[in-house]
Amino acid sequence: MVSSTRFTLVLAAVAVAAVSALPDGAPLDACVKGNKPNHSKIPAQPLNTLPYRIVASSSQYQAGSTITVTISGANLKGFFLQARDVASGGWLGSFKETPGAVNVLPECSAATHADNRDKVSVTLHWTAPADAAPGQVFFTGSIVKDYSTFWADVIAEAPQ
Repeated sequence: MVSSTRFTLVLAAVAVAAVSALPDGAPLDACVKGNKPNHSKIPAQPLNTLPYRIVASSSQYQAGSTITVTISGANLKGFFLQARDVASGGWLGSFKETPGAVNVLPECSAATHADNRDKVSVTLHWTAPADAAPGQVFFTGSIVKDYSTFWADVIAEAPQ
């Protein structure tokens, strides 16, 4: 009896871990939880140890313009990036979905990974709203190397 109860508890714990691994990207509630993945109580790594480069092709936008954002460096499992207006801090524009590689969260101008396979580089395409006045945008979020190793509040480099 005790052995079957232990087996059931272990099986339940494995099922919960598998469901919470989020292999197809950050959930919608990531939009309002800031830039820290919900990985138990594991703290983010210090930003000065970030082994990745996050680079935007520009920080300036006009109505309908497109900016490319590239994440590169060591292998990574996942990411969550949001586009934010420099002046207001509000969500802005939209990312292009890339089937099998990039999922989008249009509710909060964000992009996330579409699977949990290792990636050496990720290229995202962001488009400013068609009716936007010229302005500045920045890209911020988190990069996940593995479940217990991630960096939060990363900000993409961009030419001024």
